[in-house]
Amino acid sequence: MTNGNITALILAIIVFGYLSIHTATNAPLIEERRTANVVQDFPVFSPPSQSPPPPKAMARQSGGDSVSTAIEFSTESRAALLMDELGTLLYEKNQNEILPIASLTKLMTAVVTIDYAKLDDTAILSEQAIQTEGDVVGFKTGETFNISDLVSAMLIPSSNDAATTLEEYFFAKDLNLAALMNEKAKEIGMNKTHFKNPSGLDEENHESTAHDLSLLIRYTLGNKKYDSLWKTSRLQSAEIVSKNTGSTSSLQAGESHRLESSNKLLGEISGIYGGKTGKTQNAGECIVLIVERNGKKYIGVILGSTNRFEEMKNMLKLT
Repeated sequence: MTNGNITALILAIIVFGYLSIHTATNAPLIEERRTANVVQDFPVFSPPSQSPPPPKAMARQSGGDSVSTAIEFSTESRAALLMDELGTLLYEKNQNEILPIASLTKLMTAVVTIDYAKLDDTAILSEQAIQTEGDVVGFKTGETFNISDLVSAMLIPSSNDAATTLEEYFFAKDLNLAALMNEKAKEIGMNKTHFKNPSGLDEENHESTAHDLSLLIRYTLGNKKYDSLWKTSRLQSAEIVSKNTGSTSSLQAGESHRLESSNKLLGEISGIYGGKTGKTQNAGECIVLIVERNGKKYIGVILGSTNRFEEMKNMLKLT
């Protein structure tokens, strides 16, 4: 072999070795580029984004209750709440704000009376009871009524005279009605509620919340003992008759009193299971209402309103 051939052979070996090393070194890079190309050529599918649903009435969880949403609704009241009897919250505004509740108080007065009193017992209206602010029945001092009739007078026209008479009835038995009401509130879990009187007249630290009131209502709905409470509260009118015999010259025997409901929604909207109104200077207009829709009960609470009946009607459209 000539020198020229040897030189050519050596150069060929060197070139071949160089190419082999270069190819091996860059193989991962080439493969990586190929992989990258594959990813670019076949992108992962993702569905097109969807527009969020339109805003609905605020629904938040409170006290372990389940949550639902409803169509849009707003209220000018200080607090409001709408839920079903199982605790599913459809709407709320300031449901935990502590506020005066006016005669919604009488719901608890009635509950405690049912718990502790004999409804066929009688009580006499005192001069002090008659002088209680707010005469809506026309009671007279010395008139005697069954306890059940006084409860009716509280729940239908919202008589403060009747509430005070019940307070005196309990006092005669060495029982403090307001204290019993507070004990019951604690039992139910109404932790932001405090009662100072049985009527709901404005008094410092006499207060509750929309949420606490819903707890009270749900408690009564779960116990048949209180069915009569709601049955009475949904009456547009009733009549009660005194138990006086006529032995007192100023009182007639068996004098009757017409009770006209303070709840203007009775007869205006269908499916009302029960309710209670309240109004004082500090509390404003208040109302609780229970309605039945498609076999389910719904609880509405409005506090501190200037147009409670219209606002309640609008809120119930969420059911």
